[in-house]
Formats: sequence, C-alpha cells, structure tokens
Amino acid sequence: MQQVLIKQLKRAGYRLTKPRQAVLEVLSREPQTALQIRLLIRQRGQLIDQVTVYRTLECLVGLGLVTKTKFKNQTFWYELKDSNRPHHHHLVCDRCGQMEEVLLDESILLRVIARRSKFKVLSHQLEFFGLCPACLKK
Repeated sequence: MQQVLIKQLKRAGYRLTKPRQAVLEVLSREPQTALQIRLLIRQRGQLIDQVTVYRTLECLVGLGLVTKTKFKNQTFWYELKDSNRPHHHHLVCDRCGQMEEVLLDESILLRVIARRSKFKVLSHQLEFFGLCPACLKK
C-alpha cells in the first residue's frame, strides 16, 4: 500500500523525502499522534524534530493521503487512508486512551441530515467515548 501512497505523492509534485518516508512507515502500523510518530521515528535511530513531523503530516493530510481526527481531549490522531479499508469510526477509552475501529453503516443518518438541513455532507467523523472492557473491570 505504501507504494500507492508514494506514487500519489510524486504525482502531486512532491518528493519522497526522508521525513515523509519515515512518517508514512510509522503510520502504516496504526493511527498515531504527532508526538507518538516522532518518538517512534527516533526509536528507529532517525533524527526528526516535532515541527518537521507536523509539517509532513499537514502536507500528507492536504494531499488526502492521511486523515486527521480530533478527539475530545483536543488531541489529533493521524491515520493512513487506505482504499482497501472501508470508512470507519473509532471507540476511544476515556481512561486508558485505547482506540478501536468500528464499522458502521451511517447511510440512513446521512440521508436524514441531507433531507432535514439541505446540507451537502462532503466528509464526516464520528467517534464514541467511554470505557474499554479492561477499564470497566477496574
């Protein structure tokens, strides 16, 4: 999948720099915050500063290669867009921060919104907050 993203990056007129490649590699595992991305890249022995991580992420978001989701604690999570994976939402634990993907058919909700508001929805994010099973046991 990363090769597809690299082709899209180059098609848009951007070079595959070492910081961009490092960020894409880290994001290929799972959604991450900008701070987590920098720490994972540094753990691999590559030097990268936080400003470069943010600039790289904003570039990738702007190109539509990465999604940026804001959670209620004002933290942004970044995730690679993958045409092989369906659109999904997240379950987020308020206590431990664990995040889990959840697939939903929100077509009825989107039709109701369109009918009631005459608003054309171009994209959306839907996150659920609560307690994961492990935190519920505590």
